[in-house]
Amino acid sequence: MPGRNEPCPCGSGRKYKYCCLNFPKQPEEPDPDPFGEGDPFEEGDPFEDFDVYGPLGMSREEFEDVLVPFFKHPGIIQVASRIESNPTSTLTVVLEAIHEMEPGWDGEAVGLPGSMEDLVVDRVLALPEFEHLFDDMKVVAGPDPSEYPDVPAHPERGVALRSANIALFTLLEAGVVTRRNGRLVTSAAFRSEVEKRDYSRMYPLLFRTLAEDVYWSVTTMQDVFEELFGYTLVQLARQGPSSAPFSSFVEIFYDAFPSVHLLAATGGHQNDEEFNEELAALAYVISVIYSFWCVLGLVDIQAGDFFNHRITVRPLLHELVQFPDEWLDASPQHDVPDFDGLSPASMHALIYAPFDSPSVISFADVVDVNVVDADATSGDVAPILIVLQEILNAIEQGGLKATKTGALPRAFAQAVGPRVRSAQEEYWASYRSRILKESDVPTLESARIVLELAGVVRKYKGRFIIGRAFRPVVKKHGVGGVYPALFQAAVTKYNWAYGDSMVSLPRIQTFVGYTLRLLLRYGHETRPDTFYSSAFIDAFPAMLEEAWEASEHRWDTPVGILTRAYNHRTFSRFGHLMGLVHETREPGGDFRTPLEVRATPLLREFVQVHV
Repeated sequence: MPGRNEPCPCGSGRKYKYCCLNFPKQPEEPDPDPFGEGDPFEEGDPFEDFDVYGPLGMSREEFEDVLVPFFKHPGIIQVASRIESNPTSTLTVVLEAIHEMEPGWDGEAVGLPGSMEDLVVDRVLALPEFEHLFDDMKVVAGPDPSEYPDVPAHPERGVALRSANIALFTLLEAGVVTRRNGRLVTSAAFRSEVEKRDYSRMYPLLFRTLAEDVYWSVTTMQDVFEELFGYTLVQLARQGPSSAPFSSFVEIFYDAFPSVHLLAATGGHQNDEEFNEELAALAYVISVIYSFWCVLGLVDIQAGDFFNHRITVRPLLHELVQFPDEWLDASPQHDVPDFDGLSPASMHALIYAPFDSPSVISFADVVDVNVVDADATSGDVAPILIVLQEILNAIEQGGLKATKTGALPRAFAQAVGPRVRSAQEEYWASYRSRILKESDVPTLESARIVLELAGVVRKYKGRFIIGRAFRPVVKKHGVGGVYPALFQAAVTKYNWAYGDSMVSLPRIQTFVGYTLRLLLRYGHETRPDTFYSSAFIDAFPAMLEEAWEASEHRWDTPVGILTRAYNHRTFSRFGHLMGLVHETREPGGDFRTPLEVRATPLLREFVQVHV
């Protein structure tokens, strides 16, 4: 058996660990749906795209370590068996209230008994960390509370009661409090320590119990925050002795997990149209800060407007949990070889905020391209701009009527289609009859869809027209003026997988910023497309498992599945359509022959990657 890092004996050229070690080849099976088609508009699952690097700057391996149940891996994060401090927190308030009144509290209720609520809530609200809870009522009730009749008059009491109930569940789950004869009492094993208010042995147990066994997030989020618990701890530990506003913790967490942001903001319902960032921030504050950090007494909170309350970490956290020193570096910028030399922070910005991180990647406002030269054969002319220019010409010459299905007319497809075909389409054209409709040239169909998604081209009374907002831009700059809008629509709105009958792997499109960086760095020379797919897989090896699970073709390997989908969608579809790459095929090669790829001058004119 070969070693994990040795070449795979199947001949794929990949390392054994990335190929047949975990995904052995199976006998070949016929494709049950060789002509399956998808939706041209990418739907996707907005909850699954978690950023595995994050603004905290962890490497992939570090991030994976911190997300596992770390109490079972003491070499990763170590939890103390005892502490020296004598903390005051919601846990101690509830425990002492139960002990003072033994055996007076009814233990049959699921949470705190009604007779106990007011006493405990008043004590919780007297804690320093709860003193300024909901000072800014607009966050909860809006500018006019009468518009929100379901919001309680004193929501701070509801949050305090929630924290107290979480504390009670933790005490019961840890065995510190028990129910005896229908009453809540402290257990015999901890009674003497509670009487002495000695929490040195008890507190690490309560910390573990709350982290592992008790739901402490808001209802709509279920166990999402709990699953990402390790990340919040590292985030808090890195804060150190200085203070920071709630908003900074919210921003860092949701930047690392943008899908959680969407889930929180839509109340847990994927199809909600209204996206409310304040509600997402509130979900984090109540779940993570007031239902975990404050229950344990890990932070001090100083007054400010609600999201500007400031958090200071108490020494108790560092007594409870020991982190590897490298995780607590405030601004790690170490390079990761698998990221082609990029730091995790740069990678995060490049793949998750390509249009909002000008210090990492930027785009020109206008491109200067001559698209009216019908004899251009260099591959540097963007097919989408050729199609747009021809639509403009047709409109000026009397108009362009759409077909009944909304497609470009047959005569247009026959005239323009051969000029915009990719190398793959040229190969298949030799086996196909003449062009009869728009869809006979996938590049032409994709161009029309992207033009409409961007709003550059519209239909009015069955005819194609230029969108009103883009008319002055076209008049001033020509078709190169609308190229940025077309590029963004092709990346964010159009589904690259439309109609290609391959597995759905939306991350290929999501991570386009990294591909652009590779093309700018290596695209000055002609290279096989497998060069880029290999670099992509090295950066995102988790996609191999995703490709394997999504595919029904067990005769192939995950590397083969991902390589074909990546190369086809990135180069033959998107790159060719937008004029970013020039593809060639060796003379006599068939569809299995790797394409040769080079970057075009248009790519270097339009995109600048600064890392």
